[in-house]
Amino acid sequence: MGDETTGSLTPESWIMAGFRALAAGGPAAIKVEALAREIGATKGSFYWHFKDAAALKGAMLAAWKQAATEEVIAATAQQDDAESRLMALMAMAAAEPGPQWAGRLAEPAIRDWARYEPAVKAFVETIDRQREAYVAQLFQELGADEARARTLGALLYAAYVGRSHMDRLAGEAGAELADFAGALIKSVQAGLSPQTGQLP
Repeated sequence: MGDETTGSLTPESWIMAGFRALAAGGPAAIKVEALAREIGATKGSFYWHFKDAAALKGAMLAAWKQAATEEVIAATAQQDDAESRLMALMAMAAAEPGPQWAGRLAEPAIRDWARYEPAVKAFVETIDRQREAYVAQLFQELGADEARARTLGALLYAAYVGRSHMDRLAGEAGAELADFAGALIKSVQAGLSPQTGQLP
C-alpha cells in the first residue's frame, strides 16, 4: 500500500475538501471519487478514515459545530464583561473563514444543504438555537429581562444570518453587524424597547 492508502492525509483534509465541494456544487457534489481527484488522493485514502460519504457528511457537520459555534462561544467567554463578549462575538462572526472551509460561502452552503436532507436541517436548527440562546444570554447579562433578551438575541442573530446569505460577512458587513450590536446594547443600557424604534 502507498502512503495515501494508509492514511497520510488526515480526516480534516477530506472534511475541508467536502466543504469546498459543498460550496461549489451543493450536497450532491460530496462524492468520494470527486473529492479524491480534488485533493490528489486515492479513494483508498478516504476509506482509511471514513466508512462512506455519509460518515464524511456527519464529520463535516461536527467540524462546523465545533469551529463555528463551540470554539467561538468559548473564545468570547474569555472577555471580561457581557458587552465585550458580545462585540467580540460580532467580530468573530464577521471574520471570513479560511479558504479550506470555502471562505464566506461555507455557512450559506450548509444552510442550503439543510433544504435537501432532514437530518442536516435538524442539525442546523439545533445550532441556530444554541447560538441564539447564547446571544440572548449576553443581553440578559447586560440587564435586559428574559423576554426582551430573547427578542434582541433573535434580532441580532437574524442580522448575522442575513448578512451571511448576502455573501458579505467580511469588510463593511462586519462593521454593519458591529454597529447594529452596539445600537442594541445601547437600547438595553438606556432602558428603551427595540420595538419603539427609539434606538440611541
